[in-house]
Amino acid sequence: MLKITGNDSSRTTAGIVKLFRMGLDLACSFVLLVFLVSGASGAIPETERASLLSLYSSTTGAGWTAQDNWTGIAGTECTWYGVYCDLDENHVEILTLGSNNLVGTLPVLSDLSFLLFLDVSNNLLSGPLPSLGGLANLQDFSASGNQLTGSIPSLSGLTNLKTFDVSLNSLTGEIPPLDGLTSLQSFSAYNNQLTGSIPTLTGLTSLMTFYVSTNSLSGSIPSLSGLASLESFGVGYNQLTGSLPSLSGLPVLFNFYANSNQLTGVIPSLNGLTGLGNFSVNENQLTGPIPSLTGLTGLKTFDVSLNSLSGAIPPLTGLTSMQSFSAYINNLNGAIPSLSGLTNLQEFHVYGNQLTEAIPSLTSLTNLRYFNASYNQLTGSIPSLSGLTNLVSVAVSYNQLTGSIPSLSGLTNLQGFEAGNNQLTGNIPSLSGLSSLQGIMVAYNKLSGDVPAVPVPNNLGAGSSALCPNYLNAAANASWNAATGTNPWYLNCNTHIVTYEGNGNTGGSPPVDNAAYPEWATIQVQGNTGALYKTGEGFNGWNTAAGGSGTYYYGGDVIEMGLSGVTLYAQWVTADALPVRISDTLQGYAGIQEAYNAAGNAQTIQSPDGLQGQNLLFDNPQNYNPFVVKLSGGYNTTFSTQTGATLVAGSIEIRKGTLEIEKIIIQ
Repeated sequence: MLKITGNDSSRTTAGIVKLFRMGLDLACSFVLLVFLVSGASGAIPETERASLLSLYSSTTGAGWTAQDNWTGIAGTECTWYGVYCDLDENHVEILTLGSNNLVGTLPVLSDLSFLLFLDVSNNLLSGPLPSLGGLANLQDFSASGNQLTGSIPSLSGLTNLKTFDVSLNSLTGEIPPLDGLTSLQSFSAYNNQLTGSIPTLTGLTSLMTFYVSTNSLSGSIPSLSGLASLESFGVGYNQLTGSLPSLSGLPVLFNFYANSNQLTGVIPSLNGLTGLGNFSVNENQLTGPIPSLTGLTGLKTFDVSLNSLSGAIPPLTGLTSMQSFSAYINNLNGAIPSLSGLTNLQEFHVYGNQLTEAIPSLTSLTNLRYFNASYNQLTGSIPSLSGLTNLVSVAVSYNQLTGSIPSLSGLTNLQGFEAGNNQLTGNIPSLSGLSSLQGIMVAYNKLSGDVPAVPVPNNLGAGSSALCPNYLNAAANASWNAATGTNPWYLNCNTHIVTYEGNGNTGGSPPVDNAAYPEWATIQVQGNTGALYKTGEGFNGWNTAAGGSGTYYYGGDVIEMGLSGVTLYAQWVTADALPVRISDTLQGYAGIQEAYNAAGNAQTIQSPDGLQGQNLLFDNPQNYNPFVVKLSGGYNTTFSTQTGATLVAGSIEIRKGTLEIEKIIIQ
């Protein structure tokens, strides 16, 4: 039985706290206090005293923050700071010296064979961890937050070990086998330099916490089957490969972190994980859909960002505990599901996907702080932000949103608003009262009218805002000059568009460019991306005049916008007058690039003998893998067979698919 003695109330309190950590019954407290008053004493073995003195010497005991009574005469050891003995003071059972400025190395403490608890965390210890052999009674070991090096020693035989924490060190080597540690509840070795694979966890039926994040571990995540007590599992920031293990049969799992690895495959089913609170597998190479989240009523954070996931975001209905949902930079499609009822939602990040349709209502999300749905294909209008007084940032740039910017009134915590590169119209709303606002980005829209006054007080950062191009009224405003970093702020607000006309085509469609370009912009001319054709004639590029009297442009050419918009008219010539054709359709083209842009998978482009003097870019976006086009030379302008080869001048860049030239394949 544990006995605590000491000469001040802080030691008595600390001792009682340790009793609870060892799981002793509250009723023992009264007995312990009786012994405290009685001052009963014994004598620990000389070998245990020697181990304590070795610890003191090797960790610069004279410099410890607290060292009360240390190195006192024999028989006083149980009064030394951080030393707690059993009831009869015959053996040391607890050593708690955390955050006490221990400097040096840990000696072997195997002679403290009755030791139950050892805490030397948050010190300045260096060198290797000593062998733990001989500490068969050890239940809790913590050496986290030091400067330890070397490997983790063998834990074999420590059948009573419940917690083991060596996190935040510089340990190397592999995690030792954990077989036989049937009492183990918590294993933490995160923020080290460990390598090798994660050992098998099978049989660790008491395991509740396992954290080995931020190492250099490789291999796959072992099976978690049978770990019915597992509450927290963290293996993020490693080099793990393979797929995520099944999570079925983990009824109390609360935290699951496997982020920042090289994991592949699909996210396993989360059905039945009703206690799941935090799930993070971001920054991997996962594919497939996001699994159903139905029934995960305790889910607080969900992060599957930076993968290659596809499909629609599953319904979020009923996830009333949800605080953060992140699925940005994937290949997700479909609509953003209803967010109604997610009253605890604080963060929602889905930018960089292929989401379509309208942004759902946000009016019930009174705790929402961050909303980012930029770089998608969303349509409709920006929903009302009324009542969302906790909003810090709203980002919906690079979509296809229409309508006006909603009122920002009352959003006193708003720091950033981004809605650039859409098709928004109307005025920029009043910024009055937005004293936290640091930047507003609404360029490349169709906004008009006067710019509003800057907030008072004005916290807009220098160059933090973008208002142009738009159709805003030009008026001198020094505050907006500073906020946009442009003097005057309206310098680039006059914008123009590029229009493509079929000019008598009988099929296909001309390209569409919805962007608004300022006068100083340069743009790249599109090719015949809509497969324009005219019966009996072939496409021969674009011209600024319908009759061909203006300037010719072909796909990839560059135009400087100038002071007005540009209209480009398709040019048509008889097919026989064109030097290149697609043999499968007999459609003529002015050059290989135009033919390639119009070609289908596995079709052949025929070119005559001679020099095709153009730079070619092979990046056809059609959904074939690979996309194969054959280039066949040796034909004259009437496409009769000739001997010879086609010469292509300039550079050839292939971004997708395969180019086959005669018998040579360039990948």
